[in-house]
Amino acid sequence: MIVPRSLSTSAIVTKPLIRAIAMLACGKIAYSQTPLAPPSQVGQWAGPFFLRLYPAHAVGDPLNLGKEPKNDSILGQITIDHDEVGAAAVIPPTGNNPYAGQILAWNFELLESGGNEVHNFRAWIIDPTQSPPSVTPLYFNFAGPNNLSEGTSFFCSGFSWSKDGKLTIAGGGLPSKPNGQIYEFDPTAAQPEPNPSGFTKQFPPMSNHLFWRFYPSMITMGSGANILIGGYQIDSTTNITNTSDSLCVASSATLPISYAAEQTFAGTSTNNHFWGQYPRAFCTKSGKIFVAFDNFADGSTPSISSTWEYQLGNSGSLVNLVTHAQDHWYGSAVIIEEQVINPAVNDFYERIFTIGGSPWLANPPASGNPTTLQTIHEYQLVNGTPTWTSKGVGAFGRMMANAVILPNRTVFLVGGSSLDSALGVVYAQPVQIPEIFDPSDQPAVSPFTPLPGTWTQMANHTEHRMDHSTAVLLPDGRVFAIGGLDNTSPTPVTPGTENVLRPGDTAEIFSPPYLFKGPRPVISSISASTWNYGDTNISITVRSGSNLIALPPKVVLMRPCACTHNFDFDQRYVEVKSTSVTSAGSNIYNVSVSAPPAGTNGILKNAAPPGWYMLFVIDQTAGPGNEIPSVAKWVKLQ
Repeated sequence: MIVPRSLSTSAIVTKPLIRAIAMLACGKIAYSQTPLAPPSQVGQWAGPFFLRLYPAHAVGDPLNLGKEPKNDSILGQITIDHDEVGAAAVIPPTGNNPYAGQILAWNFELLESGGNEVHNFRAWIIDPTQSPPSVTPLYFNFAGPNNLSEGTSFFCSGFSWSKDGKLTIAGGGLPSKPNGQIYEFDPTAAQPEPNPSGFTKQFPPMSNHLFWRFYPSMITMGSGANILIGGYQIDSTTNITNTSDSLCVASSATLPISYAAEQTFAGTSTNNHFWGQYPRAFCTKSGKIFVAFDNFADGSTPSISSTWEYQLGNSGSLVNLVTHAQDHWYGSAVIIEEQVINPAVNDFYERIFTIGGSPWLANPPASGNPTTLQTIHEYQLVNGTPTWTSKGVGAFGRMMANAVILPNRTVFLVGGSSLDSALGVVYAQPVQIPEIFDPSDQPAVSPFTPLPGTWTQMANHTEHRMDHSTAVLLPDGRVFAIGGLDNTSPTPVTPGTENVLRPGDTAEIFSPPYLFKGPRPVISSISASTWNYGDTNISITVRSGSNLIALPPKVVLMRPCACTHNFDFDQRYVEVKSTSVTSAGSNIYNVSVSAPPAGTNGILKNAAPPGWYMLFVIDQTAGPGNEIPSVAKWVKLQ
């Protein structure tokens, strides 16, 4: 195991100052501040930590990028031109593996070896409970020449946790040679290098290219199937050759993984749709695929700022629900499943939010800076009509930011850029002041009258977290932010900048304000760690100094994150129905809950797809805005 160093105090202070001076000289400004408010109001950051993301069999300091060749026992003499982390997934306790709650991460490297450019791929497990976080390299080396063969990397892939607690990974690679294979990561088989990594190939190369997709999204359905949507291929003339106007299914419901033929969106020309890069897609409780907005990568292709709904089936059906007033290219999106407040009903009020993005892809401004959006919208049916309703305006426009759902039903926005980096402003004007968005309203029944949300600025982070950055919720309620590209990490590295710490090699950990508001409730035990849909009388024993009978706690299931390129395929907030709270002794309570319902013909399984979840108990006794979550326990829904 490699234990990385953390930055010294002087490095934390001086590096942002040096970077700010350089940016001012270039006419660029980073939004950054040092808040004076206490952590109970603005939270607190730890780090940044340099993670030393290079395997044990390599010799040399990875900060010497582009300066000195290194001797690698596999590749020989190499020079690293570019190295960044681009994916992170929180590992569930599959098979009682020792990595539960830790983070699986992988990168993409550009190397020079023997006069050839080499594209390489590596993976690690990061333990955020250590200070500084520890890194365990996994032996997974895909090095190859510039004309990569199929399946050499799944950087820029789509991935999701299966109901069995294994990570299904599809697509990725390079635009000119996407990965056409399916991989699976089994945390029970993962060992530090040079032992087996836990990654296994599930498919040989497929001539029909079902999974040959660069930048696809993956969605887990209530059936346990994984749906791959979007992505593209680019030929030698940079023309988009595969518009990916289809879906394909990779199901790990039975092993080995099987796949189903793709479903093409048949019908009128309106339905023959190109989803582009990582469409913001979700499985809704109706069992349909909801695409909040798509991400076109090619400015010559007019962006269609529409919201779509797709019904799976032999022929399928695609419906254009509503069109956004503006494009949201590389904005954020999240889905929240709240309990409808009705004691007689175990059902969900489904809420989908879009946040920020760039409106300029199709029609760049004639002059001035292409600023990004500050708005957040919620999808709702207003008198039966699909509508995006404004929920307010944040302090900063953001594209390429990460949106992390917190267990108190708020959304943490971290990183991003206030200028459209695709329009000639390369990773400029990073936003280093996170914000927390609170929807504020609580639906009593569906439909309900929406209220504006509230925005609160948090403590600023040190590193720039923009394109390729990720942020994930940890079982202890903190947020782990890692990676990202900006104007201090060019490719190849400019001579003289080798020793500047780059965000692609660093992590920072945010402790939200709720961790500073008082003692946390403690989950002593759960009567069952495996839940069947519709189970009742599940008992959760909680220790708390608060009167949980006077105001019962909220119980929430949070699906473990699987994030890349500023979008989390898996994160999901699911409220669990509480039926009673009784005293079990001094400051000890038994909270009785029901598992999420299956619904008629299992349709409501789509609101909470099967698999592992982090269970949080939320103390609400101090009132709105002061809720305090427990540390999570893991439960498996099946």
